[in-house]
Amino acid sequence: MGGSTGGATGRTYRSRSAAERSADRRERLLAAALELFGTRGRAATSVSDLCEHAGLSSRQLYQEFANREALLFALYDRINDEAARAVAAELAGSAADPAPQRIRAAITAYLRSTAADTRRARVAFLEVVGVSDEVERERRERRLRWARMLSVEVAAVIESGALPPQDPMPMLVAFIGALNGLAHEWCLDDHRQPVEDVAETLVRLLVGGLTAPPVPRGPAPVRPPQ
Repeated sequence: MGGSTGGATGRTYRSRSAAERSADRRERLLAAALELFGTRGRAATSVSDLCEHAGLSSRQLYQEFANREALLFALYDRINDEAARAVAAELAGSAADPAPQRIRAAITAYLRSTAADTRRARVAFLEVVGVSDEVERERRERRLRWARMLSVEVAAVIESGALPPQDPMPMLVAFIGALNGLAHEWCLDDHRQPVEDVAETLVRLLVGGLTAPPVPRGPAPVRPPQ
């Protein structure tokens, strides 16, 4: 009666449950974080700025996130989760294609998801760097996760005989680092290349690294007698 009820989904207010109001606050705060962190940057964005943009109070922000960094971390997670879904969908839709084409499609899908919107690119590749030890551990885990996803496709190319037998993981970890570095610079460039051109550069880098013959090692240096 009177618009408030109790039940398994929690107390309601004005026909919305507590869980629904919490979800709404989180969405508004994440949208504010994307806009402000993605344009002016984390260092230039205060809790007050985020609350004003979201139309919420600081108390409401702290109901959803422990602090400003936790909000940034949640946004970073969302961007990566959405990119993972985009890549998975692209791979599922190109199951019949040759593996090299699937690798190109996966890289392009990743970049379109994370970098086509420059705000998302700034958050994913620039604003999260060096925030905290926790975020750095998450970034490392994300890099390894992406490398493992690509390793499945690369293993298929190796099995087909199109690439020499090798353990691709060291090269893939190096490639993910290069991808992050290139995307970082792309974010800072006032004259950005199209995402497709960046993807092509990355494909050439990966294919070149996986097909290049080993560099001969010279003889070990002879140490003079002591």
